Amino acid sequence: MDDFKAVLDRYLSVNVFTVLLAILAIYMVTMPHSFLSTDGATREAVARQIVLKGNLQLSAVEEGKIDDLWAVMSPDGHFYSYYGLGQSFLEVPFIVFHDWLTSGGHMLKFVGSLLQPMATLNTISAALIAALIYAISRKLGVSTRAALGAALLVSFASILWVNYRQPYDVLQEALGITGAVYFLVSARESPKPRQQINYALGGLLWGVALITRINSIIAGPALLFILLDLGERKSWRVRTEHILWFALGVAALVWIIPAYNMLRFGHPLVSGYESKPPYIGLPTLTSISQWLGSTWRGLFVFSPCLLLLVAAWPAFHKRDRTLSYAVGLMFLSYLGLYSLLSGLGIWGWGPYYLLPGIVMLYLPMAQLIEDWQRKTLWQRLLAAGLIALTVLVQLTSVAVPFELHVINIMNQGVAISDRSDALFNVRYSPILGQARASVISFSNLAHPESYLETPTDYGSEKTLITRLYEFNLPDWQWLYMRLYGSESAIVIPIFGFIALLWLGYRLKV
Repeated sequence: MDDFKAVLDRYLSVNVFTVLLAILAIYMVTMPHSFLSTDGATREAVARQIVLKGNLQLSAVEEGKIDDLWAVMSPDGHFYSYYGLGQSFLEVPFIVFHDWLTSGGHMLKFVGSLLQPMATLNTISAALIAALIYAISRKLGVSTRAALGAALLVSFASILWVNYRQPYDVLQEALGITGAVYFLVSARESPKPRQQINYALGGLLWGVALITRINSIIAGPALLFILLDLGERKSWRVRTEHILWFALGVAALVWIIPAYNMLRFGHPLVSGYESKPPYIGLPTLTSISQWLGSTWRGLFVFSPCLLLLVAAWPAFHKRDRTLSYAVGLMFLSYLGLYSLLSGLGIWGWGPYYLLPGIVMLYLPMAQLIEDWQRKTLWQRLLAAGLIALTVLVQLTSVAVPFELHVINIMNQGVAISDRSDALFNVRYSPILGQARASVISFSNLAHPESYLETPTDYGSEKTLITRLYEFNLPDWQWLYMRLYGSESAIVIPIFGFIALLWLGYRLKV
């Protein structure tokens, strides 16, 4: 029996790929079905243009399928997205795979209806971010349990859980930056040939972030700090060599930005953002207070467990001073940039624009878990309470699409914008609104015809369900069974539950 257990442990070890699959399986239980509007639809339209016509134009605007609010017109009269191309490029293989599934038989079509391209890309991106937090933590030398604890915290006790259910590309930006940090940390202990590859891969991942959101350039100082590794005795010749390998990786992708600008506007420095919001607006201190403490987008309101950083940071700093400074610099860079701008972060869950910096804050949490047994009882109870509260906050928005809450606010004529009184008003908080919507959603599962305020122009019950539940897999799969009698829809929650049990087993051993 002991021999069998040893073999089992060998082949089912908790490595990065294991963590990725387990979290991905759990995420699939609450993954969205599709994104039919705003940012996600625009980037998917660009990706489909690449697949179908081999160019980067946004023909969907000319065809009336997408509003021109998310497009810019080039001098030759064609429309283009004014967003970055990273999310669209990454979505291309998912579109090809989805189209192949939906062209097959009944079962393939059913799977294809679940694995919508944008939703699948965002779900995998979020799971990859969590797996990378585990991998970086292990590179820092903490135990498997502590690293896995940090991965679970960032997965379910941060805004990452809800934000993969929204159509924004901050997930791919956060993935690129987190991946860059992983390869830079890995390079420090690697032999020279492999070290050079790691630095180049780190640059390549930052390149992914840059072509996705050019604002991710503000992560540069923190990444440079890791590259220089001033805590170690290295010659500047060696440090310069590391920077050059990193720059080589960045250059492999970053050329796309000026090339795309030339294609659209005939100038490498004209991006299309010039005529679009956001704008420099609010006083910086007022804006910082909103990003950290407002009931609409406050970091410590949506993720109160991060208050534990006060206890976790000293030991984390002692373990790796370079990374400690880099993580702090990364978050402060994002907070500083977006605190200068108005009109951002209003129509999404929490401070999602800060996501690349936020996920880095969960690295010190691994050290907190590592030192768990050395904490007093009241300290452990306080930590557990803050973590449970954070999970509860996220749970309020994994049952229904966030868009329904936004539409409800807009229908009330509430002008949120950047008004501090509205952003700090609990009455309009997404947490409260989503909690109410979740209760209504689940109470109406057995009565879909009375879901919320049913528009009169939806002709049949099946059409109503398709329109109102298409963003959200949990509701959709149960209603699919009710309306179409497909028992196979229950496979997904069972798969996630098995993955959760398996992770529990791995924690035990």
